[in-house]
Amino acid sequence: MDTTAPVAPGVSGVTGGAKYNTPVTITLTGLESGAEGSYSLNGGVSWQPYTAPVVVGASGAYTVVATQRDQAGNISPISDPVSFEVNTAFPAIEELSCENPDGTYGIGSVMRFKLVFANKVRTIGSGATVTIGSGGSAKTAAVVQNPTGASVLYFEYTVSAGDTFNPVTVSAIDLTNVRDLYGNSPGTVTVPTFNRPSLKIDGVPPAVSNRSPEPNTASSSSQISVTFNEPIFVESGLIEVSRTGNWYIPVVLTEAEFAAIYYSSALTAADRQTLMFTENGSPLLHPQTGQPVGPYRKITHGLKLSGSTYVPDTATKYVLDFPFSAADNEDVTYTLDLNNDGDTLDPGETRTIAAGAIRTVLEKTGYHKQTIDVASSAVSVSNDTVTITLPKPLVRGRQWTVTIPAGAFRDGAGNTNGEISWSFWSAQVATPVIRVDRYSHGWGAQEPIVSGGSITGYRPVGNADITTVPTGYVRVRIDCETPGATIQYGTLTMSSATVDPTGVGSNGYRVSTNADATATDLSGIDSATTYAGFFPLGDGALDTAIKYYIAAVATKEANGSDPALTVSDRGYEGAFKSIIMYRQPGSTGPLRFQGSNIQGGMPTISGFPLRDADPDIRFSKYAYKTGTDWYWISWEIVSTWYNQSVRSNWQQGYYENSYGNYLYSYQKTYW
Repeated sequence: MDTTAPVAPGVSGVTGGAKYNTPVTITLTGLESGAEGSYSLNGGVSWQPYTAPVVVGASGAYTVVATQRDQAGNISPISDPVSFEVNTAFPAIEELSCENPDGTYGIGSVMRFKLVFANKVRTIGSGATVTIGSGGSAKTAAVVQNPTGASVLYFEYTVSAGDTFNPVTVSAIDLTNVRDLYGNSPGTVTVPTFNRPSLKIDGVPPAVSNRSPEPNTASSSSQISVTFNEPIFVESGLIEVSRTGNWYIPVVLTEAEFAAIYYSSALTAADRQTLMFTENGSPLLHPQTGQPVGPYRKITHGLKLSGSTYVPDTATKYVLDFPFSAADNEDVTYTLDLNNDGDTLDPGETRTIAAGAIRTVLEKTGYHKQTIDVASSAVSVSNDTVTITLPKPLVRGRQWTVTIPAGAFRDGAGNTNGEISWSFWSAQVATPVIRVDRYSHGWGAQEPIVSGGSITGYRPVGNADITTVPTGYVRVRIDCETPGATIQYGTLTMSSATVDPTGVGSNGYRVSTNADATATDLSGIDSATTYAGFFPLGDGALDTAIKYYIAAVATKEANGSDPALTVSDRGYEGAFKSIIMYRQPGSTGPLRFQGSNIQGGMPTISGFPLRDADPDIRFSKYAYKTGTDWYWISWEIVSTWYNQSVRSNWQQGYYENSYGNYLYSYQKTYW
């Protein structure tokens, strides 16, 4: 009798844990001769007799076990289970969605799409895409690769400039290099329903549709506006409104204006020397004349209304030295005999200010521009329009460039503007600025020689020089800070007086009282002469004191893209020829003059040519001697002043005199 159970059959044709996308054939091995085999595909729940290899082709999960009964009826143990799966069809797409909430998405936004499958899938490489939109404007979101497998795949697209989808639609799905876990490839893919009417892509940055002032026009407004093609919102950045190109530099600065520039932390010591020569922290004074040396000179300039007449403005100004033009387009070289040794070969005695150097220094300080933070109260946004209120009104007759940086504003999609830049002009030509090259007869003076109404040369005056005849002329130049402007001018000899000695007794004196100009006088000056370069004023006489007034106006016609500007306001300046004549003064020795605008003190007016009782010989001016008469002429007196003459000793008492007048003294007594 056989009571020994046979061994469990073997299972071949499948591997535990395997996934098959084609039918598999299962074979039982190790069956004894005459034995009956049985198998189960569900782990022993149900059994089937085994008569031949079994083909499994239906998709599903299987667990194969087997047993055998020998001829004696002995039953073997159940074989070890072998589990596997069969799936011959790629899983269906159950859902297409976009994870981005409803809204409008701009440049740089990432759109994330999700495909949900009925079973796990994986990527074996790149290539799968979701097509956004259709036609020539369509874009593709690329698959986020997942080689391990999941029931979802993600696709991402970064919005580019120019993209517009309103709303976002999906027209195609490409599953290249996507497989399920059985290795099945997808067949024809049908796009599931995708309905997101409030999901939009706007990859177009906001564009300017209008601006005010318009490019290459003239404006008198203190506001600038920019209108976009859609509503916009503030981001960040600094708007600049700056003078354009080789803009013209200021000819005259107030004391406060100059201080703000000169003491700017942006400047170096060398920069400051480009603006003003200094010595021991103070303005450098000319080694012979004692007057400030450029480029900007601490003196006075201009006229002001006093009552009904115009008088010199004695407030301190910083005035561009006469050789410099507002265009700042030429080198200017100074040769200064600083130690009065007869040459200009020592260090620092030759100094050149290069063309454009002053402009460069001014730009370092930001003088040429206004800067406005887009987040400040000076910038307001209303729907699609930005309005910029300038902190300061634009000075007249300059070309300005507005620069709005990229990223200053955004649209509702988050797209920011590109850089915006255009140029316009501030309305009305700049008022011409008139400079008189003031000097006083004395050491270091270079006095214009005039013939036929033109300057033909210059007459130098030496130290303690009593023989060089004063020329009686001064030169005048006019600048307009509007590039391309045409200047026209006229002059007025308002009043003059020739020294009249009649009736002046010993130790007596006489002063003239030349009249100042009224507003009516100035407005009556005929500005009909076209300015072509500096010109002389004066009469060449030793004994005539005169008050001259100059008026100038400037125009600018349209030129190329530049607009015509309205005519400038009239600019005015005075040139005052002041005379001292002493006849037969007492005492001996050359006659020289000292003085001040106050008795017995240092002058309080910048650029006053004399000082009282100062040992510095630059501030004692020697008079020209002819016979027994002594003459001194100055174009630098702009106030009432007090004269103190010196021969071998001091005169007794002061004489009071005024600008543009003469002082005649006869047989003055000295201590």
